[in-house]
Amino acid sequence: MTTQCPQCHSTSIRTKSTAKKVGQNVGAIAGTAAGFANAVQGATLGARVGLVAGPAGTVFGTAIGGVVGIVAGAAIGREIGGSVGEKVDEIYLENHQCLDCNHSFRV
Repeated sequence: MTTQCPQCHSTSIRTKSTAKKVGQNVGAIAGTAAGFANAVQGATLGARVGLVAGPAGTVFGTAIGGVVGIVAGAAIGREIGGSVGEKVDEIYLENHQCLDCNHSFRV
């Protein structure tokens, strides 16, 4: 079904996704913070795995484990924040904007 502007009935509509974008950014920041806490566990695990390769493997494993913990936290936080923001856009905000008359509306 094509979305139409309730004011001018145009089908030239864009989705603003404001809350989704904000949610993604806030989620990524929160996920990164949580990722720092998980980085210690990831670094410990990486060091254990790297121990097989000797001292260089331990250092490399620690670094990779820490980075993976931070990146994974940021990615997961971004996805969760984006999902929550998308629901806020759909339910509470005038998320659609007509490109012809500039009217904002909810579907």
